[in-house]
Amino acid sequence: MPPPNEPLPEDIEVKLSRLVAEAAERLLQKDIAEVQQEENQKLAEDPVIQMQQKRLELEAADIERKAQTDQARIIANMQQAAMRHQSEKDRTQSQAEIDAMRIGIDIAKSKAELASDEREISSKDAMEKAKLVANIGKVLSEDEQARADAEHNVAMDKARLLADVGKSLAEDERKRNEGRE
Repeated sequence: MPPPNEPLPEDIEVKLSRLVAEAAERLLQKDIAEVQQEENQKLAEDPVIQMQQKRLELEAADIERKAQTDQARIIANMQQAAMRHQSEKDRTQSQAEIDAMRIGIDIAKSKAELASDEREISSKDAMEKAKLVANIGKVLSEDEQARADAEHNVAMDKARLLADVGKSLAEDERKRNEGRE
């Protein structure tokens, strides 16, 4: 530091000015924070503000509860749809197994009848044997058509089920959106 009544060197004056400016900024920020804190405290003590704050908290809790309810309903709908789908799949599989057994039984019967007929058949009965083979082909064709029809029906049922689930989810979403308005 220079002796009293003498000017400060320029570099020290610049540093000192910077330090004073920083100190003034800190003091200003502190004062602003204190004033803001006092205003917030006054507002927090205001009964109208407290009631509004409580109302906002209740509304937020209600919105959260509705969201959880909607989510639970969507999960339940999806689980129900999955169970219906699995049940339909099991029914279709069982029906396919039953159809396969019927075809197997028909084939076994036809083979047994054919074997029996072959022992008794003579040259003039060859035409009857051809008719029997044609009937077997017809039975197999009809059973195959029945199986194809059953698979088609199952596919249509699945499509209807998925459409119902989609409608249900859309309706839930629409109701939830109406509830928000």
